[in-house]
Amino acid sequence: MKALYHRRSSLPHYFTKTLDIFLLSLSCITFSFATSPAKLHIKTLEGSAVVPFTADLANISNIVFKEYPYLYGVEDDEQFYLSHYCHSPEVKLCLALDGRQVIGYAIGVPLSAYSPKFHQPFQKLGLRIHSLFYIGEVGLLSEYRTHGIGKQLLLTIEELVRKEGKYSQICLVHIDENLISANKPTDYTSLTSLWSHLHYQSYPHLTVDLSWKNVDATEASMHRLIYWIKTLEAN
Repeated sequence: MKALYHRRSSLPHYFTKTLDIFLLSLSCITFSFATSPAKLHIKTLEGSAVVPFTADLANISNIVFKEYPYLYGVEDDEQFYLSHYCHSPEVKLCLALDGRQVIGYAIGVPLSAYSPKFHQPFQKLGLRIHSLFYIGEVGLLSEYRTHGIGKQLLLTIEELVRKEGKYSQICLVHIDENLISANKPTDYTSLTSLWSHLHYQSYPHLTVDLSWKNVDATEASMHRLIYWIKTLEAN
């Protein structure tokens, strides 16, 4: 349901992905970046291999989604990730690591395996969902932003889905920023420019309304999420 960090569309030269892509196991691949003092790399996992990282996902989520525009005031725990994602044998997780420290992630499942509430916008229009893979969350710690790491997380999970060959489209949701009453931070950069750059298209008639309590709020309020969808080209 969430995706948050301030991202830029270009990678500096020292984050260029090298050719050293190697298989660790059937469900774990690591992508190394060119030499960098931060020792950054992206690791991908699938299925049950995701489970040991649920605490890391919860920790990052509870930091980044308190920021604008989500202002999410309810802390997720490990059980959230186990119930929403890890029960699916087709879950895919991309981790951004600085050495051994998890500093960002992108996680997704087939849309058909996610909450029925997220199926309803398609079902109301008579649209099938079995061809859609859903990127449920993307998060990156603030000190690692503006280096293209978030973009690389998205491109990596897209490539995993494309190679699997089961899904013709990939989708995510983003909060409708036009309905946010809170003041926008002066340094905030909307994610919508990144979605467009990566060839996702907004579908304002495909929406999900969810209730959560904002940071510092005493009661929950409704928030509208809009689907963005990208058609995957075959390799």
